[in-house]
Amino acid sequence: MRSILVCLLIAAVYAKAPMHEVLRAKYDFHLAQVHQASIDHHNAAQAKGVEKIPELHAVVAEKEANAQDAWKEYTDHVRKLPGATEHEVSHNGKEFVINHLTKPSAALFKPMDGGHGNGNGNGNGNGHGNDHDDDDDDDHDDDDDDDNNGNRLKRLGRLYEQLLVNNTRTINAAVRLYNIANDTVCDAYMNALRQGRFDGEAAINAMLNVILTPNAKGTIQPNFHVRPRIPIVSYFMLACAGNSSRVVKETFTSVIAWNNRVMYNMYFTLRAANGVDRLLTHVGEARVNPDGRVCGFKANFQRLGFGLGDAVLPPIANFDAVKISQNNTIVARCQTIQQICPVTDPTLKQFDSVDACYNYFSTLPNGGWERSDQRDRGCAFNLHLQFAPHRPDLHCVHVGPTGGGFCVPNAYNDIVLSDPGLWTDCVA
Repeated sequence: MRSILVCLLIAAVYAKAPMHEVLRAKYDFHLAQVHQASIDHHNAAQAKGVEKIPELHAVVAEKEANAQDAWKEYTDHVRKLPGATEHEVSHNGKEFVINHLTKPSAALFKPMDGGHGNGNGNGNGNGHGNDHDDDDDDDHDDDDDDDNNGNRLKRLGRLYEQLLVNNTRTINAAVRLYNIANDTVCDAYMNALRQGRFDGEAAINAMLNVILTPNAKGTIQPNFHVRPRIPIVSYFMLACAGNSSRVVKETFTSVIAWNNRVMYNMYFTLRAANGVDRLLTHVGEARVNPDGRVCGFKANFQRLGFGLGDAVLPPIANFDAVKISQNNTIVARCQTIQQICPVTDPTLKQFDSVDACYNYFSTLPNGGWERSDQRDRGCAFNLHLQFAPHRPDLHCVHVGPTGGGFCVPNAYNDIVLSDPGLWTDCVA
């Protein structure tokens, strides 16, 4: 039934939306299929007590390849639209730098309407009009053509200059957002986020006001769906939370700016506490208001579980050979929860005892990074228990029996394809 609804949604989009929106919806559709295939593989492997089922693992890879192809189709279309520019972005060790324009769209140079002559489509304005008036004394067409060509070039130059200013501003806004997670500045944001428990979020809001509009929302898949800016920015803090991994490098492999939007491909170099590096690739889109602040963004980590593996945060196994280790893990995590979210504080308390905590989590599936938006141990232990020591007022509820709206059953396909409220703070 859901697949039928998805097909109807895609058909409706095709019928009414511009092509770039159609292609974006196509990518989201394939993205939802990747997530569902990952969940199916994980559940089947867990039920059989194995780490991988080759045929289902191959399905995940196939769905991921389809999603990557759909993203490429989307961005290839956008980069050809009038006003689109492609840029090279690097990091100099302190901040991101937009090095230079690499691929201005040929569509920028479409002939201007009006005037004489035929533009040649390359911005040179070499077309000429011809007048066969017999009165040579009154024939000033050549001069008129030169004037008109010159005016068109001046107008085009001004428009192109303004376009680059706008697109550069848009890209700067997006890279400022991603710089939050960089090792060189992450601690400052983490300290402000911790202080928010005591200063009413004043310090963190002061920092975020430079980057994000007040009601900006974001979604980072497969972990967080549409959330306000402070909860979503908390995700970035995984890169500098205590003894966890650190983002030591961020590399943009493709950056396209168009119509106050930025579409990008990038990867993080994530260094674990044990010194092992992992590459986490993702693609995304950010939209920017005229004031130069991001008003909404949507990012997707590609095959997050495969990228993280065991080196960053070990998964909780549920196989017979490690039942004792599994039980010990649950007990240890529950002891941590009881320390951070104590029974003595009614605003933080989640469980009456370690035993009550164990009884709850021992009934849940293991979960994992590919489905850390669900009611499972992976969501609570791998993700939100990393945040809870820093902001127990925000995250204790996420490691408790209600899930706090995060570690709950999420109808992933519905959320991916609708994104309710994601762009509401963006100026049309």
